[in-house]
Amino acid sequence: MPKSKRNKQVELSKTKKHGLEGKKHLYEEIRSCVDNYAKLFVFSVTDMRNSKMKAVRDQWKQSRFFIGKNKVMAMALGRTPEEEYRTNLYKISQQLKGERGLLFSNKSTEEVLNWFNSYSEGDFARSGNIASENVSLKEGALPQFAHSLESYLRQLGLPTTLKRGVVHLLQDYDVCKVGDVLTPDMARILKLLGYEMAEFQVKIECVWSQDGTFLDLKSDSKENRVIAANESAMKAGFQISEDLANLDDNEEMEVMDSEVKNQEQETTQSSSPIKKPTIDTEETTSEKELGNNEDVEETIEEKIEDEEEEQIEDEEEEQIEDEEEEDEEPSDDENESTTKETDQADEDNNKSEKIKDLLNLTKEKIKEVEVTPPRISPKMTRSRARASAIKKVLTPEERMTRTRSAKKALKKK
Repeated sequence: MPKSKRNKQVELSKTKKHGLEGKKHLYEEIRSCVDNYAKLFVFSVTDMRNSKMKAVRDQWKQSRFFIGKNKVMAMALGRTPEEEYRTNLYKISQQLKGERGLLFSNKSTEEVLNWFNSYSEGDFARSGNIASENVSLKEGALPQFAHSLESYLRQLGLPTTLKRGVVHLLQDYDVCKVGDVLTPDMARILKLLGYEMAEFQVKIECVWSQDGTFLDLKSDSKENRVIAANESAMKAGFQISEDLANLDDNEEMEVMDSEVKNQEQETTQSSSPIKKPTIDTEETTSEKELGNNEDVEETIEEKIEDEEEEQIEDEEEEQIEDEEEEDEEPSDDENESTTKETDQADEDNNKSEKIKDLLNLTKEKIKEVEVTPPRISPKMTRSRARASAIKKVLTPEERMTRTRSAKKALKKK
């Protein structure tokens, strides 16, 4: 395919995109580290700072840190048991969610956990973090700020003024309280005041070793619960076996006989036929009386229902008759409407007759009036004659004579 000649945006930045080659390189590097290192840890970072992370890398030069795209790292390890590169590596790929990375190391899990649990560094909080302290400023001078920062402090929301080159606060001001979500302005003020409310820390989430053992270090994980339950069951079974070993032969036989008897009792109870319940005669007589009373009540209810239905039918018939009578007799509203219509028709006829009479009168007056032609003055006739003469086409000789005569007339005047 020929290259397109369309205008393209050219980026002037020095950094270049990794693209497919970078993804392949990351894929191969992770697989080579799986072969070379004994342990694989998944870690997460709170309040990530690049400068802090570089310091951690410098202290762990013998190990390898990978912070990249989670999907690419999961593909390298294997996302399912069928695709996994080594046994139980798919469990590591399931843990790669959010801001997490991989740490390959030959050190023991105890050393790694102890070092990272004890390592933490403070830093200034950013917008979105939660305040851990109450910070408030009192009215008066703020000598820690230079006079050039006074306008910047006013932009951040502080009520400040300059008095003899010193920044003064006009009234008490609460910057933040415990539990508040920090805004960008709050974070900048806290940075100027020197309050560090963020803590950079690396947490180890889970561990995988070359043996294929996987350990999730979260206390609330399901796998840890299952492992703990299995361990407790194994311990309980081991104790039972020890108790049986300590018993004598006669005691063992007695225990077995008691268990067999219990099983026989359970089988006899399940196989025994179901006995029919006995009913006393007194109870049966009372039930019969109750049955008779119920029949009487039913008949009474039926009669009441029939009477109600008849009443409803009579009411409906009366309503139908009333409606028919109303239809036959015209209402007062209808009579009024008809009278109004007739009155309007009479008024219209009278108006039309008056208009006809007026038209006849105007026609008669027009006939009586004699049409007189307009009077024309002699001046009007002269001007018309001149205009008609001007309109005529003159020869060049006639034009010369006219101009000469006009000149002579002007000289005489």
